[in-house]
Amino acid sequence: MQAPATAVVALSADESDKIVRDVVRAGAVTYIRKGMPAAALTSTLQRSIAAHVAQISELDVEVGSLPA
Repeated sequence: MQAPATAVVALSADESDKIVRDVVRAGAVTYIRKGMPAAALTSTLQRSIAAHVAQISELDVEVGSLPA
């Protein structure tokens, strides 16, 4: 089941680049490491949400342009 309007943000203590790549490839909009400073975490979340909303808006346009 796909839910393109659902944004998944992964939060983990794992520092492995492979894990980060795997999580993002699986559909997470971002991967946040638990050791990240609070200001960086907030900024990352804000950018991720903004990017996800833009993607959903593009999807709405694509779906809206399809013939009924």
